Formats: sequence, structure tokens, C-alpha cells
Amino acid sequence: MTENLLPEAQPEEAESEAEAESTEVTSSMVVKQGGSTLDLNIDPSDEFTLSLLGIDPQALSGDPERDTEEVLRAAREFSSYLTNLAPQIFPFMTSIEGWSGEFGASPPAARNRLHEAFATTSEPAFGDLFESADGRTRFDLIPYMVAFEEENQHELLVSFNESEGKEEFTVTLFEEVQELSEVLELPHVIALSLRRRIPAAAGESTVEDMPFPVVAFGDSEAVLIGRMPLTGPKQRRQLLAALSSPTFETSVIVRRGVTLEIPAGTGCQDSDNASDPCYRETRLILESVATPSPLVLSEAQRSRFGAGGGPLRAMECTRVTYGDRSYPYWQDPVRPERFYYLPDRFLLARLPDSGHRPALKVRAVGAESQADLRFTMEFSASPVTDQIRLKEALPSLGDDARKMGAVDPLRLEILQEAQPILRLALPQDGAPAAELTERDGALIDLEQGVTHAETLKFADFQLVYQALFGASLSVLRGEIRVGADGGPQEDIPLELRLDRTAGEVLSVEPGAVAEGRIGARLTNVIESAVRLEQPTAVALCGANRVALRIEGVQPGLQLAPGEGVDVQLVPRTPLPTVGIDSIHLNEQCIVAEPDRKVVWDLIFDRSVEARLTREVTVEAVAALFAGPVGSTDRVAAFAVTLEHGGSVRLSEGRLTATTTLSVPVEPLLTGVPAPPIRYRTETLWQSGGIGVSPWRETDHTIILPVKTFPSLDPPPP
Repeated sequence: MTENLLPEAQPEEAESEAEAESTEVTSSMVVKQGGSTLDLNIDPSDEFTLSLLGIDPQALSGDPERDTEEVLRAAREFSSYLTNLAPQIFPFMTSIEGWSGEFGASPPAARNRLHEAFATTSEPAFGDLFESADGRTRFDLIPYMVAFEEENQHELLVSFNESEGKEEFTVTLFEEVQELSEVLELPHVIALSLRRRIPAAAGESTVEDMPFPVVAFGDSEAVLIGRMPLTGPKQRRQLLAALSSPTFETSVIVRRGVTLEIPAGTGCQDSDNASDPCYRETRLILESVATPSPLVLSEAQRSRFGAGGGPLRAMECTRVTYGDRSYPYWQDPVRPERFYYLPDRFLLARLPDSGHRPALKVRAVGAESQADLRFTMEFSASPVTDQIRLKEALPSLGDDARKMGAVDPLRLEILQEAQPILRLALPQDGAPAAELTERDGALIDLEQGVTHAETLKFADFQLVYQALFGASLSVLRGEIRVGADGGPQEDIPLELRLDRTAGEVLSVEPGAVAEGRIGARLTNVIESAVRLEQPTAVALCGANRVALRIEGVQPGLQLAPGEGVDVQLVPRTPLPTVGIDSIHLNEQCIVAEPDRKVVWDLIFDRSVEARLTREVTVEAVAALFAGPVGSTDRVAAFAVTLEHGGSVRLSEGRLTATTTLSVPVEPLLTGVPAPPIRYRTETLWQSGGIGVSPWRETDHTIILPVKTFPSLDPPPP
């Protein structure tokens, strides 16, 4: 399995990063309390406070103590009202759309029964004024503007920084200055996005919104900060390009989630007067564009952020040979100490449960005929990277970094910015495919793996079933194609076979270290036997990796499930004094020998039994209708009933009939004998008697009725 970072190239302390991640709470939206935090001056002579509270100064008694008490009571009620207007965000609400859509529109109600702020139109927009139920208090939403650098008012307050080892784009917004008024800001939810126009073919263009995954206030609600983690240099280049020219119309969109009472006609059920207006409580998202728009960086900023004065620089690709292959590494032009790589291959994954079963599931869909039968196969494949390959590339990459002026330690990361495509060779009409074809709907993450599902005809799935167990190297071969930063395409091999998988196949239990050798026990932890062909291992010792030779394993050694072998792990270079953190096997030299029955039981979904309709013929001969010797009675008809199927009725005028039988589809694939056909015959005599035969079993699809004489005993079950 691949690891994201080489310890040699990533000296940061993992524990401190994990601790920081565990304590920092981030969200894509925040609640702006607005007017709900208003600090009221409880003074009967303050006309502004009295106006907000709806108190007429002429109505006060003139007694300072009584008047203060009256103002205090009204202030408490008003503060409680404002506090109740503030929305709430729960952990399961991961976006402002989720907050807005959590509750549907309420039924219309009279104004005096509602408590949120009221809109004056049925389609409210940013910039409108809203009001309380009694009409005394008005609300608005204060616009934000993109801030400028304090020392240079011509440069936007945006940045490309590193936070906890990850690069991010940050923008800071300030509230626009407002004149003092009696209008309060309505409490609401805020989210941010970056909107840009992307040129398309034939002179057309599309508009893309990129949400800021992290939104937070600065020192106060007057300062709003949006942070967008970047996947890599390509995304940084795209953002720099969008911020370098007004043709992209790049803007910061401030999205406000508000709860309003919307006009909804008249005649509410709870209204005393049919002509009274009705309102419907609704959650809405109101958008505004932060000024200035479009956003354009200064030349000095473009230069600082890596764009320079000319065209944006693409990543440089260098290739380093390892074994018999040349592997690409892409260098960040702005941070030349950082390189990106691709996995060596993708293999069928094993799940990290106690049985390490294959990450593969097969479901059959029942059908009327074999031609209509379909099988759905869902799989996950994991990336595999030889860590020694990355280690041996470091000297060459270090030379390239120093040529670009790098002074920081090398950092290797798996490439995340590519747009990967899954290509597979799948059978067609029962024959292997000659070419790879692109498959839609695959979920691909070059670091986490590939998940995909295919639905196949029966004849095609038969070939897939055999290929999974190693019968064919051409069926189910594939690749993940990436177009790294617009350069030449790279293809990563994909293998879907049960004999070579990604995940733990052998466990390693290290023992004592003596004379530079490590005693250990290798144990087969999967469902099938495994064969060992000179496996190797790597010891992780702090920031060092030490290759290990495994002694005590004869080439071709086979281990049954649960069986183990004691070995000696011999370091190829001396072990460092820091000790061994963990040991990883290179499982390329470990081959599973899949147990077909056990594996099939693990991967075949029997939660719903899929069945196939099979035709059965029932035939009789004329002589079968004759009665006993010396009797004038004859058989009037035979009624034959199939278990899990239909029934037919035969007479002397109808000696042949067909019906259908429902049979399981699994034996068609696995070769397990199909269950026999069970049938029973009722013999209807002209005298009125009925004979019932016992249930019979046969493997043939042409069956004969069983003549039975009437009996006083009840028929068998």
C-alpha cells in the first residue's frame, strides 16, 4: 500500500499535526449574530433606545425609578426576541444548502402567530429591508467588501499560504461602512464562494462556483475570512489565472442564509379575518457580490504568488529510472522542493477487517431467460507504490530542487490534481475485448483508490468470473489514465485478480533483535492459501527506512489459511539506534491461490436470491390413461405441479404441455450441481377418485406424470 509522504522528505511531527487537527473546529459557514448582540443603553432619556423598544417618551410617568424599570422590562423582551432570531448550525449541516433545505416551507399562518422577520415581497433579495411582526423594528443585511492590504491600498488582501503542511488560498473581507440608523442587521448564516467564468469551445463560457470549505470571523463579525485548501500546483495556477485578468469576471460571492416570513396570500386557517394576509416561514439563501468585482491582482502580487510578469508556469516533469521502468515526478515551480508522483499500480483491494476479504461484491439480477440475466460487479482497487523506488529517487530530485533555488527539505506527495479516467478491457458478447474502453461513473482518488461497478451479461460475466481467479490476463486488465498538469498522459496499470491483491495478506510479528537480525513470524491472514516467492520487507525506523532480507523461506513455500512460519529478517544496512517502529512486507512476491468456494461465498451477495426461469416439458403416452385390468374406469387427466414453478394438466387429447420453473442462477457460474426438479402428480379418474403421488426428483427437463390410484389416506405433504 502506498504512503503519502516519505519520512526522509517530511520531517514535521505527525503527532503535533494530528493534535492540531483534532482541536481545530472548522466549518464552511458561520452564524452572524448581527443585531442580536446589540448592547442597549437602559436610559429613559435615550431616544434611540426608546425608539427601538417601541416606547413613546410622552407615555412615561416621569418617575425615574418606574421609567427605568419599564425600559428595562421592554429591553429584556426585545433582547430575547433578537436572540431567538439567531439561526443554529448543527454538525450534520455541512453546507449552507444543507442548512437551508433541512426544513421545508411551513404552512401559511397569520402574522400574529409568527416570530421570524417578515419580508415585504414574495421573492426577497439582498438589499431588501425586513421587519418584526409588530412593524416597529427593521432589519437589513450589511454588505461585505474584499479588503485591501493596509500598507498598499491597491493590493487585495488575498494570499496563497501553507497551513499544517497544506497549501491554501485565503481571502479577507471587511464590512462596508454603514451610517448609524435604527435598522438592525438580521442574524443569519454566511458562506463564501469564489465565482469565475471559464472559457469553453466555440466562444462559449461557463460559470463555476468554488465554495470556501473554511469560513470564520476575524477579530469581530466585521471581518470575514475564507480559506480554500488547494489540491496542488495546478489548482493554484488556475486561481492565479482567474485573478490575473478581468475577462474571468472573478468575484467573491457572499451567501446569506436567512429565515423569513414570506407573503403567501390571504385566508389562513388560523386567521380571524379571511382578508388578513398570510405568511409562510421559509429558509432562503440570498447572494451578494463583494466589491470590488472583478478581482484582479496587481503585477507585484502575481510575481509574489509565482505567476511572475509573464504566463503562468506549469509543473516541470522529470523522469527517474527504477528497475526496468521510468517513473515521472512533477516539480512545483513555486515551491521547487515539492514533487508529486503517481502510484506504481492499482490492485484489487482487501478490506481491513478481521478476515481481510476481497473488496469485491457480485450481485445477480433474476430474469426470464438466460439471455436476459445480468450480474453487477462492484470492486475497490488500492494504489500500490514501492517505497524503495521513492527513496532512491530522492538524490536526483534533490539536485533538481537545488537548481531551482530550493533550501527547504524535499517533500514528496502523491499527485491529487489530475482528472483520472478508468479504462477497462471488458468482454463483449461472450468474447474478450481487444481494446480498453473508458468507463463512466468511477470514483477515483489517486491516494485512496478506485471504486467502480459494472453490470454484465451472463456470457460476459462468465469470462470475468474465470479471470478473477487468474484464468486470463487480458480480461479485466485496465489502467488509470491521468493528464498531469496538461502534459503527456500517464497510464497506471490496474489489475483485478484475486491472486494478487493490495492489503494485508501476511501478518508480521517481530520478535527479539539479536546480532543484527530480527526474529519474526509470518502468518497467512486471508481465506486462501498463499505461495511465497522470495519476499522482502522494509523496516521503518524513525525517519529512516531499512531494506530487509527474509531468511527461512524456501521459494514456493505454501501457507494454508492461519498457518505461519518463523523467519529471520536481515537488514541490508545497519539498523539505526532509534529502534524499529514497524515492518512492512513487499507483497509483490506473495501470490494467493484463491479457494474458489470460500472466495465465492465471501463476494456473492445472497441477501436476495436471484432466480432464472427455466422451461420444463411434461409428456404422457395414450396407454398411460388406461385403467386397471378388468376395470372400466380410466384416467380423465393428470395434473403435474412443479415446486418453485407452474403446473400443467394433460388429457388424452393433450399429451404434451410446458410450464416454467424458477431455479437459482449461482450453479450456472460456479459449476455446482443445480438442485433437482421436484414435482408431484395428481391422477384424476373418471370415477371421481384422485390419486396423489409422492414428490419426485429429476435432473431432466422432460418429465412423465406418475399414475396413482385413489387412496383413502391424505396425500403426502
